[in-house]
Amino acid sequence: ADIMGENHVFVHTSHYEGGPPFTVLELLQAGRYLVTSPVGGIPDVYRDRPDLGLMVPPDDTDAIARALESAVNRVQRGDVNPDRIRDRYRGEYDLDTVHEAWLNALDLA
Repeated sequence: ADIMGENHVFVHTSHYEGGPPFTVLELLQAGRYLVTSPVGGIPDVYRDRPDLGLMVPPDDTDAIARALESAVNRVQRGDVNPDRIRDRYRGEYDLDTVHEAWLNALDLA
């Protein structure tokens, strides 16, 4: 909580989903803006949602730099809303929602 609380933007560019020190969903739950790569299930979270974060190719250093500059500018302008980012988590990825989806998928609801 101390690390996430003192930072507004995180970078999670990779060829693989997941990885240390925080997962994409943990950052979403914390309401943190994320510059990430479109791998695994990450596009399902961030596609068409620049209010939550930006996706960039993991090998494109120029795109990563532009995304970081954009993210910092958004934070400085007050355009990043942690509550809105958390709402995305609460609405689709919190434990209750995921549990209900599994019950429905298994026909146990």
